[in-house]
Amino acid sequence: MDCKHCHSVNFHKSGFTRGKQRYKCKDCGRYFVVGDDRTTDKIINTKALCVVFYSLAKASYGMLGKVFDPATAH
Repeated sequence: MDCKHCHSVNFHKSGFTRGKQRYKCKDCGRYFVVGDDRTTDKIINTKALCVVFYSLAKASYGMLGKVFDPATAH
């Protein structure tokens, strides 16, 4: 296991957040959580598709919000 930011192995435990152990890097001073589940493959793919639509298809933010709105997705 290493720091997600500087890849140092010099860190220590620093409490819990979202039910997971949190660590603080002694080299860069940043906090990180191992196995952070806030981003999934579906979210990454949706963001990439939005970038393509926005840049190549000249889609507006409003249209992208309507197409990719998670509240209306089934």
